[in-house]
Amino acid sequence: MEILVLGDSLAFGRPKYGICRDMTWPYLLSKELGCGLQMRANGGATMIDVANEVRSLNGYWFEALEARMFDITYIQAGIVDCCPRIFPRRLHRYAMRAPIFRNLERSPRAHRLLSRPWTSELRFAKSISDLVKILPNISKASCFIEIAKPANFLKENVGDFSGVVDTYNALIEKYAGSDFLVNWQTETSGAIHLLPDGHHLTALGHQAVANACINQSQSVL
Repeated sequence: MEILVLGDSLAFGRPKYGICRDMTWPYLLSKELGCGLQMRANGGATMIDVANEVRSLNGYWFEALEARMFDITYIQAGIVDCCPRIFPRRLHRYAMRAPIFRNLERSPRAHRLLSRPWTSELRFAKSISDLVKILPNISKASCFIEIAKPANFLKENVGDFSGVVDTYNALIEKYAGSDFLVNWQTETSGAIHLLPDGHHLTALGHQAVANACINQSQSVL
């Protein structure tokens, strides 16, 4: 049995907070299921990037070969897509070099007036739709993990965009159906499951995702 993990940096550890690789949800999941793990998550990845990664894997690993399919693919992405930003993605890295622009990105008032998600709802929906079509070529089953709502510093700096997260989660559920994994159902999730930055996972957060994925895998495999 082998699993594939796709997404952004939420699948990574945070040594600064004592969260090492073997404490992350993909490794906890792999250990519990006793299976192989292929990690293809990338820091800062949007759902568009995930769809492109799957197209690449399909082309290089599966399209021309009778390769063994993954048993299940887990996708954890979406916060990079839906988090409101003042600067577009192509300019963000350069803007953040200037203190005045960094301060602007940390102003809830500025966000209320100027910001919008990096990925539009239309492009996000298309990426999910494309993934749902392509994933069966490389994986027997798939699972899209719910986007967690903002907390801590992210919520303080950007404002509460929980409604936006709900909209993007609804788009995932619309196209993924039963492959959408609801994981964050309590109001206290942000306090105990997310680091001070408001979107990366604490050790408890990684364990919670791993537990939800284990339960999901038992129902589909």
